[in-house]
Amino acid sequence: MRKIKKPGYIIITFVLILSFSYAFTDNGGNMVFTDVPAGHWAEESIYKLRGQGITDGIGNNKFGMGLTINRSEFAAFLVKLMKWDLYYPDKGSYTDNLDKGKWYFSYIETALKNDAIVKDCEIFRAEEPISREEMAVMIVRALGYENLSVKLSDYNTFTDVGNNKGHIAIAKD
Repeated sequence: MRKIKKPGYIIITFVLILSFSYAFTDNGGNMVFTDVPAGHWAEESIYKLRGQGITDGIGNNKFGMGLTINRSEFAAFLVKLMKWDLYYPDKGSYTDNLDKGKWYFSYIETALKNDAIVKDCEIFRAEEPISREEMAVMIVRALGYENLSVKLSDYNTFTDVGNNKGHIAIAKD
């Protein structure tokens, strides 16, 4: 699996999802991210994500251009995109998500509660980079297409995809 090196792939994915279910808002006078060059191919999409409250960047008015997205950040993006109410259980569901003081605790638990992620092991790997495959699977699950992905599991869209073929087929289209 290739790791995402730039947030551009995520931006494109979110813009496509947003176009199906939410009206866009403009930058609305918000301060610009100092690390997003004017005229960059993703500039408009970045500010649409900010306008929707999906991201406020990484702090100090920076978006995080060129940084790798990790699994907890992507879970938070999905929770915000889907406008799910945050879930605060008494105890975390993964051994690496037990600290309620971590910023991502409730985002991971909310994504799990809403079936965007499944607990197939004891560790979520919250701070590890997320792959495109993992993003596609989480998006398909968040949109409620898990059953359809099972039916499409024999559909081979890409020669380098071994697992989650149904999820990838849905995410591709």
